[in-house]
Amino acid sequence: MVLYVDVVFLENSIINFFILELVCFILKDKKNFIRIIISSCIGSLFSIVSFLINIGFISNIIYKFFVSTLMILIAFNRRNFIRKIVFFYLVTFALGGVCFGFIYLGNFDEIYISNGILISNFSVLRVIMAVFLGICFVKVAFYILKKFSVNKDLIYEVEIRIGEKVGIFKVLMDSGNLLKEPITGKPVIVVEKSSLKRVFGENFFDDFDNKRFYVIPYSSLGNESSVLIGFSCDYVKIFNNEENMENLDVVIGVYDGEICSSEVYCGLIGTEVL
Repeated sequence: MVLYVDVVFLENSIINFFILELVCFILKDKKNFIRIIISSCIGSLFSIVSFLINIGFISNIIYKFFVSTLMILIAFNRRNFIRKIVFFYLVTFALGGVCFGFIYLGNFDEIYISNGILISNFSVLRVIMAVFLGICFVKVAFYILKKFSVNKDLIYEVEIRIGEKVGIFKVLMDSGNLLKEPITGKPVIVVEKSSLKRVFGENFFDDFDNKRFYVIPYSSLGNESSVLIGFSCDYVKIFNNEENMENLDVVIGVYDGEICSSEVYCGLIGTEVL
């Protein structure tokens, strides 16, 4: 088989890019396309070196761990580094399994492995197809695992009343949610804006006067500090297994983004409220 270094470099760069993209997607990490592209290309260069130089089984494992560590450091920041390494390998194994399945189902008569590098008569198009199938598989598997791995005991139903309208929202008990309205000291229950709009209408803010609005500063890992718009409603009730908590003196923080992609819950509640 004739081996073209530029083709091997391109194929490995594409695979590395999508592996890093999936890690970023799963961990919801802030992405930088330039750093991910550079990391992908560097990983591909090291793969070519690994193919050309036989360094032994144990040395090859250490070498590849070094390369993957370098790729993570280049592509992302150092926060939660161990977690990123773990998910990097989980995604790599998942994509590898799908690609081998693609090889098994296809008709590839020239396949061999040298120093841990798979060489075959793949065209670049087939590589992209295999990687695309792998991405779909990983995303679907992650969605299913995330949907069913949430501890149901940590999910509460919160009833919110605004005027004549009443809505019930599922929220997750989050010990990291220590948000308080800075002036009154009231605890904050965070709810997705889109979920509030579905119940109370697109213009539900119009029913409030200025005395019921709050500006709540907050910060989260991997994101810059920002603010939430909050409001006090007419009535808040929390349903739990022991006893219901009614007419709570809390602030509802309105979050513009998506809190849970699987729609199991649409808000976060702190332990202080409970």
